[in-house]
Amino acid sequence: MDELTEAQQALVNYYIDIAVEDSPKFDPSKYTDNPDLEFRDISNERWRTYIFPTAEGLPNVEIKIDDPKAVATKPPPPGVSGGGPHRIVCKDGLGCYVPAGWIGIEWEWIEGVKWDW
Repeated sequence: MDELTEAQQALVNYYIDIAVEDSPKFDPSKYTDNPDLEFRDISNERWRTYIFPTAEGLPNVEIKIDDPKAVATKPPPPGVSGGGPHRIVCKDGLGCYVPAGWIGIEWEWIEGVKWDW
């Protein structure tokens, strides 16, 4: 596909801005009554992948979550290296639990959507 002209790119950016402004804001109360869980909006991510270590010589294990909407985090338990557990809310309200011990996270932003944290 050919590259967009400057005018075409400006039009694409305009429609992205409208879509973002008209998007409903994330409401964590829809997903939990637990006051210990504080969810952050991550709807600006297309996907995120958690990377876990394995035995030496084996490839790392990856857990990929498409279209995440929110994440609640906690610090790792004592004696566990790596990141703490995450609870993820996906687009259909489906929940996903990522256990402690991950060593990395990769993600892809939705083009034109900015981070707010």
